[in-house]
Amino acid sequence: MVIAVSCACARSLLSELMVTSGQRTSTIDVSLRQSSVKKIAIIRIGKIGDMIVSRFAICKIRSSFPDARILLVTLPRNKELLQYSNDVDEVRFFRKGMDVVPLLIKLRLFSPDLLIDLNDNPSNTSKLLARFSGARKSVGFSFGNGQGYHDISVPCPPRETTHIIERMRKIPEALGLEIQDSEVDTSMELGKEEYKAVTGELARLNPEKKPIIAINLSAGNRNRYWQASKWMELLRRFEGDSLKPVVILLSAPHETHIADDIIASAGYPRLHRQRDTGFHYFASTIAQSSLLISPDTSSIHIADAFRVPVIGLYPQVRWNAVSWRPYRSECEIVMPASGFIAEISVEEVWQGFIRIRKRVALLA
Repeated sequence: MVIAVSCACARSLLSELMVTSGQRTSTIDVSLRQSSVKKIAIIRIGKIGDMIVSRFAICKIRSSFPDARILLVTLPRNKELLQYSNDVDEVRFFRKGMDVVPLLIKLRLFSPDLLIDLNDNPSNTSKLLARFSGARKSVGFSFGNGQGYHDISVPCPPRETTHIIERMRKIPEALGLEIQDSEVDTSMELGKEEYKAVTGELARLNPEKKPIIAINLSAGNRNRYWQASKWMELLRRFEGDSLKPVVILLSAPHETHIADDIIASAGYPRLHRQRDTGFHYFASTIAQSSLLISPDTSSIHIADAFRVPVIGLYPQVRWNAVSWRPYRSECEIVMPASGFIAEISVEEVWQGFIRIRKRVALLA
């Protein structure tokens, strides 16, 4: 029976895809009554950092429509992040490409009263979902010339002058939801067992209760890596400093060899590698550190979620640093005069450390 319904839905969908064109009229309509909304589909097709900075908006939607069933559509790489989350009722992990038709069938069968698109970049996927999901009403950003493909179309603030969180705030506000400044923040749920295990491991590695500096070596994109030789030189600077911190090297599971090579060559006596490589062990280590030093990756937003101070290594792309810097945490953003992160010198990172330690009690 389910297969028959799915096939019929697919035929109807393909028919619409062939004959429908043009954009929906962009209108602002906040008359949507909460009592009439029984099903909500939230679209956030982004990486781990995108989900962390969007969570406050999802939580606001959840609390504002307490009786609605909420379906979240996001990428498979967020599966571990969402492992302990109860913010939504169901998650559909979407793989870009041919998965769009099965996703549309899923949404048609779900039959949302409201589709909320949190993506802040123009997206053909978002356009297809807005047009063919069968949602009674949709809300999302419009771009460029002001034209959008949602019933409630919200002009996207420029990324050159606004933080990503400030942009996310615009979507629930377009629905008439009042958001206090204190609600606008990064956050995530950590696994309790993983957090407890990391607490014990850090206590074992740090019996003198020195400041703990977490260094994230992984960057995802090759243009965001900082050379191992520079990490080792930075460690030598720590060895000559009065702080004498404990340093924990973090990495993606497939890059633990980078940490092992640095440990073998650096000669820093209080240097360790994160023992467990699961995501929630990684995040729990950051959450319990005194400082995170990392290239521009999701680890910076994990630190921000737990108010851990950050030294962030960013490429020379100004809008990226404006949009994706830590939102609440004390931070130093280090960028090269031009080019990629590899162009940043050890001295520039060290000077960032000197500046931030003057502002952070745990590093004094």
